[in-house]
Amino acid sequence: MDVGCGMGFFSIGMAKMVGDEGKVFSIDLQQKMLEVTLRRAKRAGLAERISPHRCQPDNLGLKETVDFILTFWMVHEVKNKTSFFRELHSNLAPGGKIITAEPKMHVSPEAFKKTLEIAQSTGLRVCGQPAIRLSLTALLERISR
Repeated sequence: MDVGCGMGFFSIGMAKMVGDEGKVFSIDLQQKMLEVTLRRAKRAGLAERISPHRCQPDNLGLKETVDFILTFWMVHEVKNKTSFFRELHSNLAPGGKIITAEPKMHVSPEAFKKTLEIAQSTGLRVCGQPAIRLSLTALLERISR
């Protein structure tokens, strides 16, 4: 699941990784971004692996269970982070992982720490910090709840 997929840069890469049997849910608020993502996926021969989904500002609205979720440079725009991470937790399969990355130029280390505390309060735990240029990052995994 690519939350806040924008023009699909990461969705396309993820679609290559999941193989013929896999599926990537590309989620965005803007229908235009989903259309661009699907157009790019078609050009790359990967459209059958990408399922676009338009969300609402306060609800992803996707009931699928996934193994991996990417939230790249978008969590700082979410108003209710507790609700957001609860929803991600409900979409994540046992043993599933989330990478969250926030831009260092917009999000302070203190604000990112608070975001991670919120994520942990919803049944996720930090299990790593992948290096992503210009980003504050965390690898999260679902724990039982």
